[in-house]
Amino acid sequence: MTTRILVVEDDADVRYVVSDALQDAGYAVATAIDGSDALDQIDQHPPDAILLDLAMPSMDGWSFLEACQNDDRWARIPVGIMSARPTPSAFR
Repeated sequence: MTTRILVVEDDADVRYVVSDALQDAGYAVATAIDGSDALDQIDQHPPDAILLDLAMPSMDGWSFLEACQNDDRWARIPVGIMSARPTPSAFR
């Protein structure tokens, strides 16, 4: 069984590069453009892991992460954080 990873990233170029690299490594990849889209996707097809951008419009990564942690169905899905911001101030 192939590991399914959900890439949550609003920048289309970054989303494409990350998804392509994961697919080349043998993972099944789904993508979402923001936290709301990601919540819809995990409700329909829960992934094995999530790669999450923090700075997104509509529903940002922090809000998405909080929603996942507060839902028993999704709280145990591993989440990796990714951000293009180069400084520690990008993180709360």
